Amino acid sequence: MTAAWRGPLACLALAGLVTGCTSGSDPQPAQESATGLSHEEQMQDMADDYGITAPPEVDVVREITPDESVTVIADCMRDAGWPAQIVDGVAEYEFTLQQEEEFNRSHLTCHAQYPIDQRYTRPWTDEQVALAYEHVTSVWIPCLAQHGVELPAPSEAVFRQSPQSGWYDSQALFTQLQTLEESGEIESVEWLQEECPQWPPDSVLFPQE
Repeated sequence: MTAAWRGPLACLALAGLVTGCTSGSDPQPAQESATGLSHEEQMQDMADDYGITAPPEVDVVREITPDESVTVIADCMRDAGWPAQIVDGVAEYEFTLQQEEEFNRSHLTCHAQYPIDQRYTRPWTDEQVALAYEHVTSVWIPCLAQHGVELPAPSEAVFRQSPQSGWYDSQALFTQLQTLEESGEIESVEWLQEECPQWPPDSVLFPQE
């Protein structure tokens, strides 16, 4: 039996062996709070997704950016005893179904120690959306096209409805990237993600206050 599900991480269960995958390359979805999600709110949302009623209380080591989340959390999980490897910008973990609850608590603990900086969890301003749209349509999509990726540019109205990713089929895009990697047309999915960054630099999109 094969089962797939998504929460704070995407997991695939195969004959009792679970492979968990997490990716942190995209900025956080817009939230209702003008100040962004607090550390406690981030952890409670993740705890709810995992079904953990009593989240562990841990000290924050430091706040991190979405771009470094995958690497930082993977390092934390390795330190906690969970082997991890990063493939095409996605962290992969292996654990048995019997270990799932323990894994989830470890994963939650690592995110509690390294929460996303609140400036990344705030709703985007009109200026940020405009900057992102300009980058996506004039830099990201043309760059992908140069490497054989087909992704139609959205209208500004469609983009503004869901600027982070809702305007395109992310799974279909990833399938294209995997096909190009397997055919040798690109070095790797991770290489293309670095070659064609989806967003402007953090210093531009999320300037320090």
